[in-house]
Amino acid sequence: MKSSFLRIAMPLYALVIAAIVAGTFHARRAALETYGTEQAEADWQTWVREARRQESEGPVRRRAPESARPPAAVLMGEYFGTCLTGAILMGSALYWSFAGLTYGAFSRTFEPLPDQDDGTNRPGLGR
Repeated sequence: MKSSFLRIAMPLYALVIAAIVAGTFHARRAALETYGTEQAEADWQTWVREARRQESEGPVRRRAPESARPPAAVLMGEYFGTCLTGAILMGSALYWSFAGLTYGAFSRTFEPLPDQDDGTNRPGLGR
């Protein structure tokens, strides 16, 4: 049963990882197209200036961001490898957890072993 399980689980795992990698690359491209432009950086600088102005004037004390670029552009530009590795590791852990649970749920028989009590000889049942 285990070999037939792996014949199904391994190709499915490859598809899941391929989807994670493709999705991460798509997210990177979308983030850099949206936040990697000069207009987006100018909008970000305007927002940072406004945040610095509100740093001392607003009713709540806040800290202005220090980054010269929008956070999504920094994340997907400089830390893309880390994001991809984390997505693959977390996706793998989630996939194999569910695969193990599925294998355990469908591969077991629910009969007691011959040397174990099946629960019918409990005291107080009148038997």
